[in-house]
Amino acid sequence: MGAYSSYRFVQRLFLALLLVLAVGQVSGCASVDPDLGRVHLPDAGQLDAPTGGRFVEQTDPRWWRLFGDAILTRIVEDALTANAEVRLALARVKEARADAGYTRADLLPQIGARAQASRDRSSASAPGAFGESSTSTYYQVGFDSSWEVDLFGGRRMAARAAGETVDARIEEADAVRVIVAAEIARVYLELRTLQARQAIAEAALANALALHDLARRRHLLGADHSGEAERVEAAVLQHRALIGALRGEIERTASRLAVAAGRPPGAFDDLAAKPAALPRVSTPPEIAYPAIALRVRPDVRAAERQLAAAISEIGVAEAEFYPKLVLLGSGGILAAGGGDVFSSANQEWSVVPGLSLNLFSGGRLRANVDAAGVRAEQARVAFEQTALDALLEISDGLSLLCSSLARVEDLERAKAASEAAASVFRKRYDLGAENLFAVLDAEGLSLEVADEALLAEAEALMARIVLYKATAGAPIDAAARDLAAPLEPSS
Repeated sequence: MGAYSSYRFVQRLFLALLLVLAVGQVSGCASVDPDLGRVHLPDAGQLDAPTGGRFVEQTDPRWWRLFGDAILTRIVEDALTANAEVRLALARVKEARADAGYTRADLLPQIGARAQASRDRSSASAPGAFGESSTSTYYQVGFDSSWEVDLFGGRRMAARAAGETVDARIEEADAVRVIVAAEIARVYLELRTLQARQAIAEAALANALALHDLARRRHLLGADHSGEAERVEAAVLQHRALIGALRGEIERTASRLAVAAGRPPGAFDDLAAKPAALPRVSTPPEIAYPAIALRVRPDVRAAERQLAAAISEIGVAEAEFYPKLVLLGSGGILAAGGGDVFSSANQEWSVVPGLSLNLFSGGRLRANVDAAGVRAEQARVAFEQTALDALLEISDGLSLLCSSLARVEDLERAKAASEAAASVFRKRYDLGAENLFAVLDAEGLSLEVADEALLAEAEALMARIVLYKATAGAPIDAAARDLAAPLEPSS
């Protein structure tokens, strides 16, 4: 009855402690300023749809396919899993999940088991042995447990912060994939633009060589125009130098594209050696309403989750002001013989509830709460700035697309006019009615305008990339399934 009475006493003491702490929890548990987490996205209602385009509910998450280029599509979609930055971001997601599992484990009791056997022999000369030795065997099995009861929510807030950090890492990984897709599309278009510029320069070189031959024939026939041969030879050398510079830039751009795609430099040498025209996009751009785009952008969502995690950390710091209840327990069997292991008389147990409260820390706890609050305020400012930067990116994309489309239209007309003028001057020179300098000037202008028209066309395509990147949200691919996987269960 003595052991039973002791057990009842400990049980009643434990229930009394729970009652006292539960009352304390109702009156003074950790709290966080609710206004800190109330954030608002900037007003995006002043932005107009791009020329010839329109706002829709959602930008195509696989927007790179809208360019109708199978090579671009393959490179982008391969890179969304092979790129080093993407793989690093996914590794950070896994790390955050592991940390969250470790934090959640603190909410549960920690239990360990133990077992041992011992055999001892005492000396006959030992005090109290009375000249006889003895041998004894003991068997002991049992368990030990500890549990810090989360009465004031500190550990729950820590687990919540860890979960929100996981969400932030997932959004950050999505943001990296958005950046990688846009960067690869941009570098790919840059490569195709350089190749198209090379084709223009090669056509100009062919014209210059033809003029050079014609000038030499005219000179042999006695039509001596001072400086014509030297001028056309200078044009030939100029075009060759430009072609050489473009070839070098094409090789370097192909290497940058390969590295961005997660492959070594030189992996796309075949792509550099096979020129292709710029992608032609005939359909008008359809992008998400800016207000909707801001809500789906992963960088904005990551900043919001980081703010939520920082707010939860305030609750973790505030919980340190309140008492902690730790329950220690152990139980088992200690028997002197194998046959007595399961005897109730050999059972042993211990229950030790402990209550601790930090009465004085020199201001450390208050400073910790203040620091957590400042970090949350910093996260709030970072969220607001991220949202503003996102809106600026959308605004810049709309402006760039409108201006580049207008520039393309003007330069296309200028290109047609300059080509017609160059053709007229060339025919007049063939007939002897015009000097070579006028022909070279006309063809030089035609080359310059054709190059500018090509760059304007590339700029319009780049503007589409900017808009798609700014409004499409996270890409859809195999990596998205990994990011959406549930948290690993704690063990």
